[in-house]
Parts: sequence; C-alpha cells; structure tokens
Amino acid sequence: MVRAYVAPPSNRGLIAAVAATTVAGAASLLVAWRSDVEDRRMRDAPPCAQGQELTRARCRAVLDATLTELTSDHATLDLAGRQLTMSTVISRDVPPAGGRAVRVTLYRGEPVRIEAAGLTVTSDDTPKDNTLVFGFLGLFFLVAGPVGAGVTLARRPRAAAA
Repeated sequence: MVRAYVAPPSNRGLIAAVAATTVAGAASLLVAWRSDVEDRRMRDAPPCAQGQELTRARCRAVLDATLTELTSDHATLDLAGRQLTMSTVISRDVPPAGGRAVRVTLYRGEPVRIEAAGLTVTSDDTPKDNTLVFGFLGLFFLVAGPVGAGVTLARRPRAAAA
C-alpha cells in the first residue's frame, strides 16, 4: 500500500491574522490614548475669555441656553439667537424639551453637555467615550489574535511520526 504525502498546513495565514489583530489592537490603543489626552485637556481647560465661547480656542464655558429640540440622536440649542446642534445617543424615552431652559457646557465652541432639572445629556462624541470604546477594542484585538491562533494550532491534527 502506498501512502500519499500530505504537506503540513502552512502557518502563513495564521501569522498574518495574528499580525493584523496586533496592529489593529495597537492602533486602537493609540486612538484611546489620544482621546484620553483630549479628555484631560477638556476637563482641565481654563474658562473662556469674553468672546471666546464659540471659537475653537481650548477653553470651556458654561452658558444659559434654550433647548429647542431633543431627539434620540441629537439636541438643538438656542444660545443667544445662535442655533447649536449636539449629536447624542439616547436609548430611553426622550422627554419633551421644547423651550426648556438649560445650562450648556461648551468646549472649543462645541456643546458637550446639557444640564437642567431632571435632565443631563452628553455628546456621543466626547473624548471620554472614545477612550473607553477604543481602549476595550484594542485590548480585545490584542487578546483575540494570539488566543485564536493558539486554539487553531491546538485543534490542528498532528503530523504522524516517521
């Protein structure tokens, strides 16, 4: 009886997959780190000088505004006759908001937080949220690649000894 030679499976694809997940994990952790730096800058930002509230200056201002519209994906504010929109993600019932007086926190001229009695809404694109999302995503990729490769190697059939 003649046995056919079967070449062992190549590990190139497996190595490429581990390399890709490692790069994706490292890139995600880099984005998380940059978001954390921006979050600290936002928290420690000095108060805005008069007239800087709506500019891109690295300052923070808390102003009175009127909430004109609140939906599950955005909030619209009237700030002294100027309309500002903030993207949000609200997963519960949205309270009626037309004409409600609120305090709005601006950072670099953009609304990042709205507060009123019984209502607190934050922007869905704050640096703190990005830090958490990309941090966990990066850790997942860094762990999933090597673990997946180990499981794949452990499940491969062993070559018969000669």
